[in-house]
Amino acid sequence: MKDKAFFSMMMAVLLLLQSCGSVTDESVSADSECKYYNVCIILDGTDRLSQCNSVPRIGVDEIVKFARTISEKGKGALYVGYVDKNCDNNSVAMFEWSQDRPSGIGKKPDYMPVKEYEKQKRFSDSIADAYRSSIETAVMNSRTEITSIHELAYSDFVAQQSRGSDVNGAINQAIRLLRASDGGFEKSYIVLVSDGADNVGKPLNTLPESIELLIVNANNSKHQYGSMVSKELVTLTQAFNYIFK
Repeated sequence: MKDKAFFSMMMAVLLLLQSCGSVTDESVSADSECKYYNVCIILDGTDRLSQCNSVPRIGVDEIVKFARTISEKGKGALYVGYVDKNCDNNSVAMFEWSQDRPSGIGKKPDYMPVKEYEKQKRFSDSIADAYRSSIETAVMNSRTEITSIHELAYSDFVAQQSRGSDVNGAINQAIRLLRASDGGFEKSYIVLVSDGADNVGKPLNTLPESIELLIVNANNSKHQYGSMVSKELVTLTQAFNYIFK
């Protein structure tokens, strides 16, 4: 929170300086085109003990990479959920990034004294450092939540549940989450790391046209979602490259 408050204060001072004739690089200004990402990753560890359906076990670092990339490339939200016997009220991890990237400093105008330019550059660099620190703090905080969900997803408690694959419920929850943060997003993504074999039977909500369903599994022939699936993938890295291409 201190890093965020400090960064906000620095941005306010920068805006004041800009109105008084400071130098900014328009090519990297906060007004330049910003990319938005809205992603929900669903982990399915229900077959972890049997290992019969080629569902990859995802690492925490692989998921955190999504959060870091969202903040480095633009703005957006990342949700992480999991499959068990009843996903309606399952906890989720969330990462959200909405801060504008600070403007860089442009070339020194001929009229500006060197000392004044160097002063503004030092200040601009300090804002950039504060921005990067704010990203790091947000990503590290999200890692704690993601780790908690990851442990639940791959726990023995989940893996030993009888008829414990409420995949439809997990997709329904993901749709609700993505709709809650869909402002500014042309496309949102559900990344389902699962064999897609639902054995609970809840009604599946209609998938909005703005949401793509990606399934990650080395044996995708078993899933039951047909044309709902935009892309069948084998690894989470392939899903990452598809979303952040």
